[in-house]
Amino acid sequence: MSEPTSAEDILAQLALASRELLVLCDPRSSPDRATRQDEWSYPFPLNWELQLRYLWMDAAGAFDVVASFLSQQVAPTVLTQVRFLVETYCLVRWLVDPEDGRQIRAYRWTLSEVRDVRGIFANWSGHDEARAPMLEDLKEMEKEVQRRAAEAGVSMPKQPKMQSLLKRYGYDSPLHKTLSDIGAHPGFASALAFFRLPGERTISIDLGGGKPSRAYFLGMAYEAFGRTAELIAAARGWDELASNVRAHIDRNGVTLQEVTRLIAVSGS
Repeated sequence: MSEPTSAEDILAQLALASRELLVLCDPRSSPDRATRQDEWSYPFPLNWELQLRYLWMDAAGAFDVVASFLSQQVAPTVLTQVRFLVETYCLVRWLVDPEDGRQIRAYRWTLSEVRDVRGIFANWSGHDEARAPMLEDLKEMEKEVQRRAAEAGVSMPKQPKMQSLLKRYGYDSPLHKTLSDIGAHPGFASALAFFRLPGERTISIDLGGGKPSRAYFLGMAYEAFGRTAELIAAARGWDELASNVRAHIDRNGVTLQEVTRLIAVSGS
């Protein structure tokens, strides 16, 4: 790939690379695409391999949204998806690394998910007729996960908080912490993220503009999704896919470096 020379070039190359990566890492064409129905019969999959497939499908959907919008226009709401992709990478890395203990961590994550959802429903106000059976179902789910873990002889360690994982894997900058806030709430923070003119104290609202920032956030999403797909492929023993994803990321390394340089120079 030729070395990019402008924000427009960088954005165009990242847009192309993103579409290629989505085709390369499409979970619908993965080696285990024919998942048996009985493996998904329980509301929360306990097997670590199924959990990785679930996370891969969600990440592919999020990256598709980010790539589709940022390649064409400014779209502040997709920053929540960028944060989602970063957190998915950190969660997947915790699940698979190290290889020893993957199933133990899978049980731990499932239990945490059940408890989190139960907490959400417990804090509902009103709608008691709908809430009560759901809470009871989640309570039974929690017991079932613990029972299955005990039968498997699994002693589950405490799951680290996401903020701890972000710090552990190098995503604890103030920017990563504010991505979801900028994307989820209306306000002028998105104008500063996308529309501030380089070197000026001026805001220029242009949905087709903001190319340095669009390239920066698309590059962040590209790297997070690519690294996630590579981790999953390597953990599942799909060496060819893991190698192809790594090669794709390496080919676009110049573009990713130029994104960071451009942002530093422009101040956007």
